[in-house]
Amino acid sequence: MPRCPSVTRASEHELLVAGAHDLGIELDSAGGEALLRLVDELELGNAQFNLTAIRDRAGMLRKHVLDSLSLRPYLRGVRVADIGTGAGFPGLPLAIVNPERRFTLVEATGKKARFAEQTAERLALANVQVVHTRAENYSRSSFSIQWSRGSVVTGGFCAYAGHLCAPDGGYLR
Repeated sequence: MPRCPSVTRASEHELLVAGAHDLGIELDSAGGEALLRLVDELELGNAQFNLTAIRDRAGMLRKHVLDSLSLRPYLRGVRVADIGTGAGFPGLPLAIVNPERRFTLVEATGKKARFAEQTAERLALANVQVVHTRAENYSRSSFSIQWSRGSVVTGGFCAYAGHLCAPDGGYLR
């Protein structure tokens, strides 16, 4: 999808830097560029696989990337799980700005898991692992913090993903 003539890569970068700053995150140019490349991948993937309902780049920047980054203050520990990651949100943006943490993105839908995995590889995110399975079937790790961005009610989330939480860990919803 071509950008509007008035929307440039520089203006998108400025939007990201300003939005991240409002969230208390100082983005360097490499981080900003990586987040823009993530949006590039999402835009291409959406055209092929219908990954998200948000189609415009400004919406992707605000509703996917910046919304994802708003979770950063709540992260703790090194091992983080994004349950039902979909197309990789919020896990991929958070992995970009938190290279010291390990992110496991769990997704049951094959096309979304493949997209998230390929995107992590293309962005050289060595701190991301994508697992294609249902959360209730995943049992290899315990995480410091985990979340579900989807519409699962808290009790349901605990029922199918509570076993993934470390004894002193927590979850966000």
